[in-house]
Amino acid sequence: MPLALNYQLLKKPKVILVTTALTVITYNTLYYFHPENQAWLSGENFSWSNFLYYLLLEQYLIENITIAIIFILIRYYARWLKLYTLELTPVAISRYLLKFLPLFLVSFFFFNPFTQSARFLLDEYSNMTMEIYLDDYVLNWNLYIVYLIPIFLGGYGGLVANLVVLHNRQLARTSEDIEKLHAAQEKRYPSRLIAKDDWGEVPVNMGSIMWFAKEDRKYFAHTIKGKLRTKETLSELESSLDPSKFVRVNRAVLVNLDYIQNYSFWENEKYILRLKDKDQTEFVMSRERLNKIKSQLD
Repeated sequence: MPLALNYQLLKKPKVILVTTALTVITYNTLYYFHPENQAWLSGENFSWSNFLYYLLLEQYLIENITIAIIFILIRYYARWLKLYTLELTPVAISRYLLKFLPLFLVSFFFFNPFTQSARFLLDEYSNMTMEIYLDDYVLNWNLYIVYLIPIFLGGYGGLVANLVVLHNRQLARTSEDIEKLHAAQEKRYPSRLIAKDDWGEVPVNMGSIMWFAKEDRKYFAHTIKGKLRTKETLSELESSLDPSKFVRVNRAVLVNLDYIQNYSFWENEKYILRLKDKDQTEFVMSRERLNKIKSQLD
């Protein structure tokens, strides 16, 4: 079953905050704890307070802007490419993820003015000049290269997390549908109905009832042997009887599918349904109700 895609998860602030945290932690662990970069730990200017300030403010706080904008771009990009369904196979999933590669390669140019402006205000509040802003924060191609790894971590991390959540929700819905189907199959439908004739109550086998009908605010069961009055309304009968046997033809009639003889077009999207009784009783029904009956007969 194809997975129905939506990207509402990427709108949630909690998801943005968590994705940013994981991206910042992963990237800084890979970079600063690499053997070639261990010298900073023993440097004169290193302190854990400075490191926490850098990690929480310059990295985590600022990069929330980056992740938020990347997620916005993902939603618009997916809508543009009409990525609404996905076959859950390794090849289809790989192709799906690769379709976002061009977006991630250019996303820097969308978020950089916002992210780097915020970082410039934080870092250079005492010496803010346009020259520093342009050279070090905006027009810096080295920065583009540095950002590629965090972009891929955050962007693909968000996409994969979204797929996992959607898949789990689909599995939950499927399990719920299966449980409802089993419950419906295990449900015991009545095999007899207590009706009334002119002398008293009469037990009637459901298989002998050809149709139920509402006539002058009263309800009747039309059987092979004749017409009997019922105390149940059509709505009550429809909800309590086996839906694979009894189907609503119109607002006033509920028929037993075993007694349908044929059906044919009448006029104005209306159809005639004929029964197998001796009078070949006919009922008018809509195309929608006919389609439901046809699906039951298949």
